[in-house]
Amino acid sequence: MGSNSEPSLLDLLAERRLSHDFRWASRTWTGPPYFVRGQMKKPKEIILAVLESKNVQKVIQEVAKDSQKDEEIVKKQALDILSELAHDFHMYAIRWFGLVLSKLGKRLYNSIQVNTEKIEDVKKAYASYPVLLLPTHRSYVDFLLVSYMSFAFELTLPIIAAGMDFKGMVGVGEILRKSGAFYIRRRFGGDALYWALISEYVKKAVMEGGHPLEMFVEGTRSRSGKSLKPKVGLLSIVSELVTSGQIPDVLILPISMSYDRTLEERLYAHELLGKPKPKESTNGLMKALKWLGDQSYGSVFVNFGDLISIRQMIEMSSNPITLERPKVFLKSIEEIALKVVLDQQANLVVPLFAGISLIILSKISTRRIRIPLQELIESMEYLQRIITSRNSTFGFSLLGESLGANIRYILSVHSSLVSLSENDDLVLINFETGDTVQYMVFQHYANQILHHILPFSIILSLFTTHLHESEDLDEPSCPLLDKLENSLEEIVISPQIEEDYVFLKEIFQEDFLYNVGTELQELHWVVNTLKSMKLPDFT
Repeated sequence: MGSNSEPSLLDLLAERRLSHDFRWASRTWTGPPYFVRGQMKKPKEIILAVLESKNVQKVIQEVAKDSQKDEEIVKKQALDILSELAHDFHMYAIRWFGLVLSKLGKRLYNSIQVNTEKIEDVKKAYASYPVLLLPTHRSYVDFLLVSYMSFAFELTLPIIAAGMDFKGMVGVGEILRKSGAFYIRRRFGGDALYWALISEYVKKAVMEGGHPLEMFVEGTRSRSGKSLKPKVGLLSIVSELVTSGQIPDVLILPISMSYDRTLEERLYAHELLGKPKPKESTNGLMKALKWLGDQSYGSVFVNFGDLISIRQMIEMSSNPITLERPKVFLKSIEEIALKVVLDQQANLVVPLFAGISLIILSKISTRRIRIPLQELIESMEYLQRIITSRNSTFGFSLLGESLGANIRYILSVHSSLVSLSENDDLVLINFETGDTVQYMVFQHYANQILHHILPFSIILSLFTTHLHESEDLDEPSCPLLDKLENSLEEIVISPQIEEDYVFLKEIFQEDFLYNVGTELQELHWVVNTLKSMKLPDFT
């Protein structure tokens, strides 16, 4: 998505700018065949099937006995819970959303670039097995974008696990329900009835509902811009279908979505600084849309990962899954969830402003608030080499244009944070010492590239320490950068460096997820990569 020729890329908004949105949204639409065990059930039939299931009936009896209530009362309570959470999918709601999102998308974004290489694989998978759609979660837009893409590519539309926050939005909550959203409480502690109902509902919907299931394995939006440690609740429920032999397999499709500019950038900064999250409301949404409509948000970039077989992951797991051993089962599901998040992270297109923000923060740390544009472009070229070596790419809103042209465009998108001088030769950073909100916004973007930079940073820190211990760095004839470059050519990776690298990776693992046990392989790869690069001076 950052090269001049990307034959697999499709801009979903390009056609929308050339044709009538209403005709597109109301066109004849038929999704591909989708897996169903037995006869496909309608939303109300799924609710009835859940209530009549042996597991739910057993729990109803136990709850009635423990609470000394009549079973009919508990059954009515269960029906109320199901009515609260269940989706009520209707195609007319999808069409309405397709119309609204097309108009809104063209207003906010330059493009929505989707890598279409995996689309045919997804269609084939839909016909064979249930599929879980697991997108990254960096913005509220994620929630709607997967359904919009599915409608555009004529893929079977998903049902979506959503938080209860949306349900209380007047009008919007019900439209989302009819678009496939089902609502789950964020916390339900030891509520045995609720857990039994949500477990059975998800299983019935996956096996007999006729829709892929979309859920966010990170659990919540990432305010920081980093990948979050995965939550495994719903994933464990679906995995039980495979381990119990009810279905032969379930496939997971990791989806990576990144944004030139995050709609909630300033909201996230305030929340990270301790301000309470505002309650979702229809009135608040309308006000936000009015304000957002006057802004430019660049492009959205979407990549589909390789399909992951839960059955194969079970067979390969270091902790073979059995329901009779719950701790081992949970550990195995955590391994699957971690793989999903790492695949999402590996496939993320890096927004250009992530690299720019990283460079800007390095300048702010030395009290510089002006950068020559050419210096910024050269530093970005170096970062581009790093992320390319990690099989990633920068997202270019202006396809076919140079890195420099795209940087100029992105600077205009983020005009509240940066600007160009009158001669277009200096980047002016809109930052004053003590402006923590502005700083946190820059950090939100910089965090989106840090997982690529961290291994290189650790190595360079260790080698710098090695130089301090072995040479006199005060020698004026040979600057630190030159000495570091020379040492990289001749460096021997000692057991101490290996030990220190593993130690530092462990320290950062809550913020930067990775596969434990791959540290030394990564260490040697990073050193070899650095030897082929001239180190830049970001200060």
